[in-house]
Amino acid sequence: MTATDRTSGPSSSLARTAWLAARAAAVLTLAALVLIFGTAGVLVSRGSALDLHGAGAIVLHVGFGLLTVALAVAAWGRVGSWVAAGASAVVFALSFYQAWLGSQGDIPLHVPGAFVMTAAGVGLAAYTVRRPATAPR
Repeated sequence: MTATDRTSGPSSSLARTAWLAARAAAVLTLAALVLIFGTAGVLVSRGSALDLHGAGAIVLHVGFGLLTVALAVAAWGRVGSWVAAGASAVVFALSFYQAWLGSQGDIPLHVPGAFVMTAAGVGLAAYTVRRPATAPR
């Protein structure tokens, strides 16, 4: 191994581990989305479950944050794509705006934002499952 090999990115083992971590973070993100959608229905119909909905939002932030870091490490190790890492970073940032909209009671913008978050979460989860964790090229 040359000096440039050591500094060009993480080891292939670390990159593959990051890829597996991205898969786990994607599952966490999907679970949070299911919780949030379930509690949103209760919020609208009964006006309760706000605490559980907020906890789901926190888990969603954590999930997208972990997914972003894992995808970035995987991309750095040439196992993943920088486009996916960048998309995850954008959605992670948007999740805070989405939470702010909900806390302000701006439901006409909060609900469509929920669909965008869901589409992004499902798309990134599908990406992590579809693409195998292979050694860097």
